Amino acid sequence: MNILKALHNERKALSKRLSALDSAIHALSGRAIKSERKIEKAVKRTMSAATKAKIAKAAKKRWAAIAR
Repeated sequence: MNILKALHNERKALSKRLSALDSAIHALSGRAIKSERKIEKAVKRTMSAATKAKIAKAAKKRWAAIAR
């Protein structure tokens, strides 16, 4: 079990080093790190009444076919 624990510890250490290297690469290349990106609000999309009616009609048609 000591070998397995040692391998897990080595994996954690390498993961930390890899993360540090990724941060350095992003910093040198001028790209922003994901956590530092600006989050933009999503534009709310609206449907017309006619479109809602078409969707409702299609859903009723599907349910009618299943109910038979």
